[in-house]
Amino acid sequence: SALLSETNGSDEAAALIRRGLAVDRNDARFHSLAGIFLEKKGDTAGAVKSFDNALLLQPVEIQALSRRFLFEISSGQFDASARSAELIARRWAVHWPLVEPHLPAIVSDPVRLEKVAKQFSATPGLRSALVTSLMKSPAGLPLAFSVLQQWAQTPFEDTPRFINSLTRAYLAAGNYSGAFLAFRLSVPQQEVFGHIYNGNFLRPPNGNAFDWNLKSPAGMNIGIVRTPAAAIPKLEAAKVPISGNSLELRFLDAPVRFNGADTLVRVAPGNYRIVLVYSTNALRAPNPVRLGVSCFRTNAKLAELELATGDNDPKTLEGQFTIAPAGCPLQKIHFFNQSLTDSWKDRFSGSVLIHEALIVKLEDGSPL
Repeated sequence: SALLSETNGSDEAAALIRRGLAVDRNDARFHSLAGIFLEKKGDTAGAVKSFDNALLLQPVEIQALSRRFLFEISSGQFDASARSAELIARRWAVHWPLVEPHLPAIVSDPVRLEKVAKQFSATPGLRSALVTSLMKSPAGLPLAFSVLQQWAQTPFEDTPRFINSLTRAYLAAGNYSGAFLAFRLSVPQQEVFGHIYNGNFLRPPNGNAFDWNLKSPAGMNIGIVRTPAAAIPKLEAAKVPISGNSLELRFLDAPVRFNGADTLVRVAPGNYRIVLVYSTNALRAPNPVRLGVSCFRTNAKLAELELATGDNDPKTLEGQFTIAPAGCPLQKIHFFNQSLTDSWKDRFSGSVLIHEALIVKLEDGSPL
């Protein structure tokens, strides 16, 4: 590193490099230094030749590799730059920020994107480097989508996590159609569901914004539990079977403010009804437990259902709402209660079981 700092184009620096090559011509670092020296002198062709000599001796010599990469980018050699980028990611992760700004150019060609996605699929570190970097800018989101679309056909265990991150990135960018399409990458193509994904709580939430987000506040537990399917009425409008699982809101005899069970849906403009099948067990609620439908971000209320207290066998609750042609491109379904004081008199106890929730279009009475 001390010698590298001397390569400032001076005669002294040139002499130092010549002495180094004379001592050991097979040391890739001296060839890299020669390349840096020639680069500063304006001799691009000579610099590239020196970098190539260094890489022949040591394919991952970082000074030569990084400068060769930048030359490949500047000269439009994107196939070669993709290979260099992979080597940097594998061997020199600390230097990966050098590559990041150039990734959109490297993978802008669909054929090259497919090749890069395959190259970087080899290890978790490579996969993370590629998609995380592409997701850092709105322009890179469609490219990250294309990469994950390819990986979604493979059993990589980290692909769902990347899909969830891409969904959040699209939401943050205000691209709601992109967010929903990203989410769909996590759902098997043959799987059919209504507007509310996992509305029958068949599986544990996958962490995506379009699946259930369950957070238990102080004073209650929120989670999916197993319940006898035979005791739950089947909705005629439902496309999917009752699963035998339910979302449980269990209160621990304490004051509670909660808004910790929600999911996003994407419903086209039109008239709808929200349908809920639920039961309660010794539910005491100073302020009713509610299901709300609202516009995402603006929180404009579309519909609200109030659940009964006490003991209730499975029952159906319905409400209607309208999505206007503009102003509400994405909606949120959430369970909550109104704000209360922290007085011990405002204790919640008992439990609610949410057996199924779905949205039905009013025009034909069938879920979309």
